[in-house]
Amino acid sequence: MNRTYLVQRLEKPHNTEGHLTGLSEAFSFGGGLVNGGLTKEAMSLLRPIFRFSYMGSAEFEFGAVPEALSKIVKNVKKYRVQTFKFDGIPVYAFAPEWNELDKTLKSLYDGKERLKEWSKFKESLLEDEYSKDTIGWLELDNAFFFFKDKAAFDKLVQLMKG
Repeated sequence: MNRTYLVQRLEKPHNTEGHLTGLSEAFSFGGGLVNGGLTKEAMSLLRPIFRFSYMGSAEFEFGAVPEALSKIVKNVKKYRVQTFKFDGIPVYAFAPEWNELDKTLKSLYDGKERLKEWSKFKESLLEDEYSKDTIGWLELDNAFFFFKDKAAFDKLVQLMKG
């Protein structure tokens, strides 16, 4: 597996009935690509589950998110649900069989991974005031999801498995 460097934060979705639905994604990522390179259909499927956090670096733009999602969709039969605990807090992962996943997540939790941008992983699990809206993450280098929000995770897995 590749070294983890790009971790896209996923936040609570906005009220899908509000008139500003979708506006936040227009400013989240994309480098000029509409929906960051995702189709309108893909965004409409993901929008009720989560919204993409603005990461602030070009590495998250120009198609990195759709590329990771495409890898997941193409290899979804190899993906499985796994649960880990950090200080008693459950984290749900949707990833291919990978012996190092627990070590990678623990390293993220402990702040030992050098990332391009702050993941807010530990802070979100501990309900830090500035990180509480972060409910999940999309690891772009190895193409897998992990969530603290079980309901959002379950919806995502159902969507991915069709």
